[in-house]
Amino acid sequence: MELLGAYRKLIRYVHELQQDYFIEQSIGILKSLDSQETHPLQSPAFFELFDAVCVEHHCIEYYLLDESYSFLLLDEHGHEAWLILRSSLDMRSYYEMAQDEEPAVSKSILRSLKNQSKLVFFKQGAEDIPPVSEWLLAEAKPLAGTDTYYGILHGKQGYMHPEKILNYSEFLKK
Repeated sequence: MELLGAYRKLIRYVHELQQDYFIEQSIGILKSLDSQETHPLQSPAFFELFDAVCVEHHCIEYYLLDESYSFLLLDEHGHEAWLILRSSLDMRSYYEMAQDEEPAVSKSILRSLKNQSKLVFFKQGAEDIPPVSEWLLAEAKPLAGTDTYYGILHGKQGYMHPEKILNYSEFLKK
């Protein structure tokens, strides 16, 4: 029984050290983003969500992607989960951009952007904002106590050039 307790304690310490490492690696990005008055990283609800998503998807790596505080999460096999966050202002802006492309944009997409039931994500590696037809949409859920919405996408669909991406375990094998 003692061995099991020691194992659990070791796993917890390793997890804490991983979190410290990723926070340390993100400090430069976070400092530049910290000029925003409020952001999701100030919310306990965000940390509860982040932890729950990491547990559900068995994440061992995570990377801050953008100024909206979206993250790429990877499990030990390199399977991707994308935790996308968007502010209410982002949501309205994407709706307005989609309106500008009307009638090429379907009414159902416009409706879901307007009522904030979907949120927008752009493939990583894109240089410009692509046309609405290339936007990735995820179910939008409000983050409690904030003006932020979140959604989750899975797989390599979030990369512009997925064949060029290696997760850490694939990198070590090369």
